[in-house]
Amino acid sequence: VDIEAEIAKAHLKFSGNINLAEINRSLKLTLEIKGEGLDNFNRLLNLDLPPIPSYGLNASLAARKGLIELSDLKLYVSESELTGSMKLDDTGPTPEAIIILHSPLVQINDFVFDNWSPFQEVDETAEAVKDTAVSEVEKKGARAGKVLELFSPESLEKLNANITISADKVLSGEDQLGRGKLSAGLKDGRLSLDPFNLEIPGGSLAMSISIKPGRESAEASMQVEVKNFDFGLLARRADPKTNMGGIINIDVALTASAKDFTELLAHGNGYFDFSANPENLQAGIMDLWAVNVISAIVSQTVKGKSHIVYLVGRWSMEDGYLQPNVFVIDTTQMRICGKGWVDFNTNKLNLQAAPVPKKPEFFS
Repeated sequence: VDIEAEIAKAHLKFSGNINLAEINRSLKLTLEIKGEGLDNFNRLLNLDLPPIPSYGLNASLAARKGLIELSDLKLYVSESELTGSMKLDDTGPTPEAIIILHSPLVQINDFVFDNWSPFQEVDETAEAVKDTAVSEVEKKGARAGKVLELFSPESLEKLNANITISADKVLSGEDQLGRGKLSAGLKDGRLSLDPFNLEIPGGSLAMSISIKPGRESAEASMQVEVKNFDFGLLARRADPKTNMGGIINIDVALTASAKDFTELLAHGNGYFDFSANPENLQAGIMDLWAVNVISAIVSQTVKGKSHIVYLVGRWSMEDGYLQPNVFVIDTTQMRICGKGWVDFNTNKLNLQAAPVPKKPEFFS
């Protein structure tokens, strides 16, 4: 069989052999797919796919009863490229998918879409529904509903899956994040990300997440450990021209069980610790609040702008009640100590911060 087709600005080519003998009925094909604009398939499939500008797939497909395998797989999205294999085994009581991928380069920007999300809100304006038999609003609402239904307990229990992705180099724009590995799984209705490791110059990021949706109750746990992470990488994602940066450390461990996801924080237990040593993070607005205005104006015009030296926070959570054991912001002119609480059961917070100048100030 040889099939070539042009669909939704994509070129598809399938070639190979089909064995129709009953005793060993099988299919062996080579696949080639290359396209521009993955969202061009939205109308055809009635989905809301991400607007990936260019993509492609080359692989060998082998299929027989209950088993589908993709080998010699090469998948690319813009600059990012992945190689590996995929297998779908339906011979057991629960179908199982195994995906193993490796990449010499992953560009984060290839997978970040500012104006797209599978859970995005639908804009119900009059212009959106004007002159349409079935409005785009209704179509997008139906697509979002389908995405949410994929994460229902019944849907998640229909498949077991394991995905492993490793990358030699991870880029965020021009910033080099280092190398990383991600392992995600779905087993008996439980979603897990364990682990997600990213080795960055001078530091590391490790994360594990487990979520089990349920009609009666939902369970979730999260652990995050960030060491010597340059948050200038995040600042430059928001503003490529910024010179803000510095080192941040985070240690988080939270667990929760609730009747649905909206109440997980109200039943959360654990801790959230962080410390940061910012660079070029100005503190002028804090100085105006805590130090008298004349002193602040003089210090900023004569001595240069004040800046934040470090931040430290140790927060503990028990049954949705979050409070700081330590919460300090230190600037070149003052130190701020905070106390209070956040109650996720009532969605109320009460935080107090007391600034103390580092030298005597009149009218402070």
